[in-house]
Amino acid sequence: MGESADDKSVTLVEIRDGQRVDQPKLLPLKAAPLYRVEISDLEQIPHLREIYPDADKALVKYFLHWDKSKGYNLAEIRREIERAFPEWYDHEMVNLNPSGQPITTGPRQISNIRETVEMFLESQIPENDLCREKLLERAKILLTQEGY
Repeated sequence: MGESADDKSVTLVEIRDGQRVDQPKLLPLKAAPLYRVEISDLEQIPHLREIYPDADKALVKYFLHWDKSKGYNLAEIRREIERAFPEWYDHEMVNLNPSGQPITTGPRQISNIRETVEMFLESQIPENDLCREKLLERAKILLTQEGY
């Protein structure tokens, strides 16, 4: 992110018979846009591609502010955000406690094993996989049997 405003380029040098043929040429490169996206209202999610027209090629770290007490399907919310930003590289979940104060958790923190396993499987099994629903259902059964 610290270099996001810097011009990017590559230097082209032609070598023939062990000798430089001409002066090096500086060729500009168009770098992927970098975004830090704060999502504080779930109503923003369906409009992310309108807000960020180059979302399909942007490198994105997103911060999702959500209220755990409302029982949202966090895995589905994340899938929708990640469909909007297919090149996302990091995220943080900011859970709002009942007093409205944020409780920030990084992506690697496990607070609910069942939700973590389900989110992982949903993100790893392609939506067009014919066995997806059976695998997810079997995982739910196993998690229940194990007491999660």
